[in-house]
Amino acid sequence: MWNEEALPSEWNKNFRMPREQFVLLADEISPFISPDPSAPRMGLSVEKKLAITLHYLKDTGSITVTANAFGVSRSTVSSIIRTVCIASNTYLEPRYLKIPTGDSLNSTVNSFEEKFGFPQVLGVVDGTHIPINKPKEDSQSYFSFKMKYTLNVQGVCDSMGRFIDVDINWPGGTHDAKVFANSRINKSM
Repeated sequence: MWNEEALPSEWNKNFRMPREQFVLLADEISPFISPDPSAPRMGLSVEKKLAITLHYLKDTGSITVTANAFGVSRSTVSSIIRTVCIASNTYLEPRYLKIPTGDSLNSTVNSFEEKFGFPQVLGVVDGTHIPINKPKEDSQSYFSFKMKYTLNVQGVCDSMGRFIDVDINWPGGTHDAKVFANSRINKSM
């Protein structure tokens, strides 16, 4: 699985991005997920942590499949995914996910009407449930209609399919309407 010499088509299939983009992302997130040099065992590289996270997020999100693919334990995969996602959400999301304003807002709305015939549309909204292990506290809030413990994640995309907002702050048992009502994009409107 983790083969830095993989063909470009295999790389794209495994990580959903070209190797060059992966390297840029690894460089950017590196300050937040680098191994501790003072630890007795340095731990996994930034690249391997990022690869594990992307592999897990790209398909069905199986911790066991990801652990087997990378030759690490399930608990290590779980910890890495959490660390990389928190770092991405905290440090990268504010830099890259921008809700359009001013001329950009008008351009986005006009693009929806030109491409799809929908007037006055800023973005398309959808949600998904990301499976998680049963939380130790307040576990009933995370039990979703999918009959498993999840996080309710909402994404909003522009007319080009680019994310302009992502909200990953809600337990799986939270209704989609509440997620949207409390989202950054709803509050900004």
